[in-house]
Amino acid sequence: MVDNKILIISSDFPPLAGTNTQRIQSFVRYLPFYQWKSIVVTRDVDDLPIIDSSELAWMFDDTEIIRISSPDIFKWRTRRNGVKPYDVKKRKHTESKVSGLENSFKGKKSNVFLRLISQVIHSFFRLFLYHPDAEMPWAFNAARNSIKVIKKQNIQVFLTSAPTYSTLVAGLLIKYKTDRKWVADFRDLWVGRPGREVKNRFSGFVDNFLERAVIRKADKIILASPAWQAIFEQRYGALVKDKICVITNGYDLSKLEGVLDNQSAPSDVFRIALTGSMHKSESPAPFLEALGALYVEDKSLLEGVQIRLTGYPGEEKGHLDSLIQQFGLQGKVVFVGVKPHRECLLEQKQADVLLLCQSLGHKNTICAKSYEYMAAQKPIFALVSLDGMVANLLKQCGCATIVNYADVKMISKQLKQILITRHVVIRPDLEYISQFDRKALTGKLVYELNNLVTNNNR
Repeated sequence: MVDNKILIISSDFPPLAGTNTQRIQSFVRYLPFYQWKSIVVTRDVDDLPIIDSSELAWMFDDTEIIRISSPDIFKWRTRRNGVKPYDVKKRKHTESKVSGLENSFKGKKSNVFLRLISQVIHSFFRLFLYHPDAEMPWAFNAARNSIKVIKKQNIQVFLTSAPTYSTLVAGLLIKYKTDRKWVADFRDLWVGRPGREVKNRFSGFVDNFLERAVIRKADKIILASPAWQAIFEQRYGALVKDKICVITNGYDLSKLEGVLDNQSAPSDVFRIALTGSMHKSESPAPFLEALGALYVEDKSLLEGVQIRLTGYPGEEKGHLDSLIQQFGLQGKVVFVGVKPHRECLLEQKQADVLLLCQSLGHKNTICAKSYEYMAAQKPIFALVSLDGMVANLLKQCGCATIVNYADVKMISKQLKQILITRHVVIRPDLEYISQFDRKALTGKLVYELNNLVTNNNR
């Protein structure tokens, strides 16, 4: 019997494609095992860019999901034009005769000017009106609807998960209007996040002001990386010390069960696989440089070898393509593209070696796929900061070869050994790895929720 309810507000939730959804999805899936039921407030499916419809199968049928459309005029126009998100499961993009805002002017020379004006207005909104991020209009809508649900169903606890950071701003509004217990979940840093562009000095001031307001008003602060605890305590002191709880990301054992039961990769192919995003912060460029140098030195090293890059390369695609062309790696390196999460798990299981890349600037962040890689119990070739959180995590799992992300010569040396032997000895520490099971991690969240409710009832 489920005794308690929590309202969860997150812009990232299935069927949105990508690993950003896995944390909240697992909380929602496993909370009922601990006598908690969740109600989810998230974005309308038609407002999502890329979806993975297969992820909905992992939610319980009675999960209440409230999908809120964004009042943003550009998203409204996209919905009106009948443009649907691309579904990686169905491998198709269902759309009307009009494809998106820019294409709505296509075919008329007189409308080139209108397209330009539209782009200028859109950029103006994002730079000056939508702060802290582009989902600000949605967040205000989500807050208004969440307040109604909380009051109607007498919900005592709500959780906001960021990014997007506008979700935390929604949390401030909900807290002000309802004064219910608030859990603020930081899946990434806000102020000081590596790679996050601060638009101007005023935007930086607003970020600092809003984050401090969140820290002051939230009843519990959850961080996804242990390294951030020291950052927050140094920044906010006594204001945050008793509120912080670290709950890392992890892997979902239920999704791993049955993957590759009777399947295996071709025995004559040695696979090195990377799954997940390949943006600049996680770019495999140093690996390709090292691989290219080895290929120029001795082409036989890559006989029967295939490098499979599964995920979204984003702005790095051009750079990666140029490296592949420069070293003649066409046919050796394959861009698989964005695939459903379960197929990414299959890629991991079929690999002989798993490639993990994280630039030095993100040393305090633990990329979510690190946990799935450990659970796959395959050799991990990790190009990371040697004194960073990912290195600390992987050193203890017994599966990883760890090399400095920027040291192409050492990457080449270690990679050469792997390519020569085609075998990496690993000794997985299953007890250590098991602590990152999503169900167990949800138990840590429930412990905090129970404390909040107990204290509230005193």
